[in-house]
Amino acid sequence: AGLLWAESIRMAPRPQRKSKSADALKKADNDPHVVRAIAELFLSDRKIDKARNWLERAVTLAPDLGDAWAALYKLELEHGTDERQSA
Repeated sequence: AGLLWAESIRMAPRPQRKSKSADALKKADNDPHVVRAIAELFLSDRKIDKARNWLERAVTLAPDLGDAWAALYKLELEHGTDERQSA
């Protein structure tokens, strides 16, 4: 169910994504796919710190989810400090 909610967030028209993500959180709370999709929303809005927090939450919820780790790694390479990039 979480994968479907995550895709529905990504596919929604831009003005509706915020409300769609709120719906997804209510229905599939703590699903790492939904959490990652919300992180991507923050990243697209250039809210780097919020995106980082949500991606860290996603990797905490599902340490085996490679997509979340890859997204967090990419974020740190592009926007992280030298200290965070080497960690």
